Amino acid sequence: MDILTIILSLLGGLGIGDIINKLFDYKIHKSKIKFETIYQKRVEILTELSKKIYKTEKSFKSLMSPLQGGEEMTKLEKGKVAAESANDFLDYLNENRIYLNDCLEEKFELINSEMKDAWATHQAARWDDRKPDTEMWIKAWEKVEKEIPAMNKEVRKEFRKIMSIK
Repeated sequence: MDILTIILSLLGGLGIGDIINKLFDYKIHKSKIKFETIYQKRVEILTELSKKIYKTEKSFKSLMSPLQGGEEMTKLEKGKVAAESANDFLDYLNENRIYLNDCLEEKFELINSEMKDAWATHQAARWDDRKPDTEMWIKAWEKVEKEIPAMNKEVRKEFRKIMSIK
């Protein structure tokens, strides 16, 4: 018998082994709760980011659509809604960046960059509302109609990977 076994046997006989086991159980339980809390917070943030990006994408599509209905909001009102939703998304992203992995952060940065580009292109196309540049307008529209949704789909795939959803 080695010295460690003798010491552990003595400690176990005195009830110290139970105390040590309880301490280990407590530390493991505490770590598990901390992990679960962080994971739950992360899922909440990813869910909220998904909602905000959808709302922003929808408002950009409404603003930049080449076909505007007569009963819809004015371009000015649509522009205000689009700007507010984009700013809300970006603020929330920046406030919660710590919960994102590098891959997600890069994807969100790319989406944000593409949205800024679409906004600038659309604004330039409408510089003179009497004679808008339809080629630039279509370019902005295609970005929000095709490119940004494709990027958003990649973000959703990454979310599902994080949440272990297939």
